[in-house]
Amino acid sequence: MNGHGSLNRIFRVVWNVVLGEWQVASEHTKGKGKTKSVRLGSGFARLTAGSILVLCSAGALAELPTGGQITAGSGQIGTPSDGHMVINQNTNKMVIDWTSYSIGSGNSVQYIQPSADAIALNRVLGGDPSIIRGTISANGRVVLLNPNGILFGPTSKVEVASLLASTLNMSNEDFMAGNFNLTGNSANSVVNQGSIRAADGGFVALIAAKIENVGDIRVRGGEVLMGSGSKVRLDLGGPAKIEVDEAVIDGYIRNGGLIKAEGGSVVMTVKTASELASLAINNEGIIEATSLARGDGGTIQLLADGGTVTNSGTLNASSAEGKGGYVEVTGARVGILDGSVVDASGATGGGTVLLGGDYQGKNAAV
Repeated sequence: MNGHGSLNRIFRVVWNVVLGEWQVASEHTKGKGKTKSVRLGSGFARLTAGSILVLCSAGALAELPTGGQITAGSGQIGTPSDGHMVINQNTNKMVIDWTSYSIGSGNSVQYIQPSADAIALNRVLGGDPSIIRGTISANGRVVLLNPNGILFGPTSKVEVASLLASTLNMSNEDFMAGNFNLTGNSANSVVNQGSIRAADGGFVALIAAKIENVGDIRVRGGEVLMGSGSKVRLDLGGPAKIEVDEAVIDGYIRNGGLIKAEGGSVVMTVKTASELASLAINNEGIIEATSLARGDGGTIQLLADGGTVTNSGTLNASSAEGKGGYVEVTGARVGILDGSVVDASGATGGGTVLLGGDYQGKNAAV
């Protein structure tokens, strides 16, 4: 390609059965995906994990971000040293356009920001996905936008005040004005296999056509938000909220890991343009929004507009000291499968559990 065909390769993300993790492999590697099939009434849905593909060049395996240019706000991008890059942010909001943004295992990128409310937007303009195998740390909030896909690998560690990772785009004008409007037609994925930690009261937001967590996401007293659509809005005026305004074909969210938001909320929302029988949200892991100290339980919502929601894992919004929280699972069809645990119990009273297909309960398979 462009005279450099020997340097460009196609990679895919495949499931390594021996290691039990996703790995980046060459185009010639055959992926043996973990396949799980579930029967829901007259409908049949199949998930093939190995179908997640990432197309990239050799540059996607870079050890640190490259080609950074500050296009809004002010700050300094430090010269990398011994696998470590420091980014100093002077203004409350700052935008950096990158040629590529990947971090190798053992390497790190650190943001030094004016406060925990400061936000650094990182936009990838090149053609490579972001493959994070190292560490991202920040005392403020970090946004990573890459339409080519984002993979937080098994060795990755993210420790920030808040994180937004998306394959959609946001204009500088909207960002600087505090309007978090994300739009785009990317069909690529955001996948977490590693460890993502937000500060107390912060948020973790993953927004893409396809989202998968098989790692560990935690925030105390804050929000974990996952949205699948082509037009998505975030409201950061108080507790972070998410709204999917426009559908995406084959929108999909899967949790096979741990999502923990003590005293907060976990929201997964999909608006899909495909047929109603499509599998839109699948929880096989653990989602917890239990109480903090003596407080009430939190909120867990799995919301599919035009798709099927299945749960064979744990949805826990209980409280050991106060009242139980709120659990809502709604979609065109809902399957509560073998192994499911749905808990909104509380020491001073139970919370609320809503399970319903067609938003009216007609196709709930409990």
